[in-house]
Amino acid sequence: MLSKKLMAALVRAAEARQARDRLELAEGEVVAIGKEAGCITLDHGGVPGLSLPPMTMVFATKDWILLDSLRPGDKVRFKAVDQGDRYVVTVIEST
Repeated sequence: MLSKKLMAALVRAAEARQARDRLELAEGEVVAIGKEAGCITLDHGGVPGLSLPPMTMVFATKDWILLDSLRPGDKVRFKAVDQGDRYVVTVIEST
């Protein structure tokens, strides 16, 4: 069983990680969704961590289920990673 001090430290670490992840989210607007291809076109501002300037571009998605609740015109916050040959959205949420 974990001590109360250890549990509190784990909770603080998780909260800090969530706050950091929130800061790394880019903002954009959904332009188009390609569920069959597993991609999303976003008109976005700069993307933290990727040195991408504001533009409209197509991103692959980590999981097509991420696209289920989105529609063109939705404002979103998202995180993307560089996989060498493509940029992949790993987290996306409506704002």
